[in-house]
Amino acid sequence: MLGPNAQLNIVDQGYAQLIDIEDGFSQVEVLLGIDAKDLEVQLLDGRLTDRKLDAKCRAQRPDCHSQIIEADHFIGFVQDYSFFEMKQAKLRMLSAGESVTVRVTFSGDTSNADLQRTAKAVFEVIRPALMTC
Repeated sequence: MLGPNAQLNIVDQGYAQLIDIEDGFSQVEVLLGIDAKDLEVQLLDGRLTDRKLDAKCRAQRPDCHSQIIEADHFIGFVQDYSFFEMKQAKLRMLSAGESVTVRVTFSGDTSNADLQRTAKAVFEVIRPALMTC
């Protein structure tokens, strides 16, 4: 999806941005942080379910879809929604009180499934580095 002229910008410690303007606009953002809202515990103990997560998401954006996912010792969720004239997917994965968020933005005709797939693929690329930290 990203072309050969894509640019990676390390914006700040714990935040990177990949931008491609060749075919429309696409952007991938990665943000490392802490789980300040204790979402990991809520997901693990069942207080935050797919249904509740979807309801929270739809309260902010009516076209939003959410899904809880797990990978190794990470648990989190992926959401997709419209953002102005673009489409966005946000993948948030949590482990041991830390958080990694991958946000993918595309203009043009991109399916929600492609957005989610791209966000998951970015996470899979950076996951080995996260597991060694």
